[in-house]
Amino acid sequence: MHRVAGCFRYLRAQTSRVLGWAIVGCASNSSSLELPAELASVAAHRFYSRGREIWEHPSPTVWPPDDSYRDIRRLTRELLPGRRYRRRLLWRYTVLWTKPPSPSVLTP
Repeated sequence: MHRVAGCFRYLRAQTSRVLGWAIVGCASNSSSLELPAELASVAAHRFYSRGREIWEHPSPTVWPPDDSYRDIRRLTRELLPGRRYRRRLLWRYTVLWTKPPSPSVLTP
């Protein structure tokens, strides 16, 4: 989780150039409460895979992901205030974060 925290800190520090970030990542389940979302992802994967060949890509793959959805949700809440976290199908999550306005902009 330290590697992911470092990435989020880096992104937050780079916001002097941009207004925000959109992050798409993969995570693993950490409890049985996430079973319905897991089953939905399995069903979506089977549906999307029908009649398609497996795409072999050159990118390195780490599976299962090191971090859980719970870890990512907590970490982004701490490091990216005001972020919008959503869990998606196919074992993905998205985090949308907009740079908060600077204090000088808020004061007249």
